[in-house]
Amino acid sequence: MKNIRPIRDEENEHMTDEVFEAYSDLVELGCPVKIWYQLDIEYQDYRGFFWLDAEEEGGEKWLDYWSNYSGSDKLNEILERANLWFEWQNSAVGCVYLM
Repeated sequence: MKNIRPIRDEENEHMTDEVFEAYSDLVELGCPVKIWYQLDIEYQDYRGFFWLDAEEEGGEKWLDYWSNYSGSDKLNEILERANLWFEWQNSAVGCVYLM
């Protein structure tokens, strides 16, 4: 089942159009994406444009620290279209940044 495509609002206004498109595609496909409240790059807990919740139900098909460390092909395809990549913050959180 597909999720509802997000709309532009103040929670995602920090994203460029390309980043928002990738974020929206992932949401629509059911990838566990979240937006962290701290958007200042200088802040110690900055998580990029958005982050991937590897502990959410169904998240393991997108990324898993132990069995899918590099992320799924579909995840990487969508991120790369927007010149994005993710890195693990810890075993539960993958943060998404510009290349």
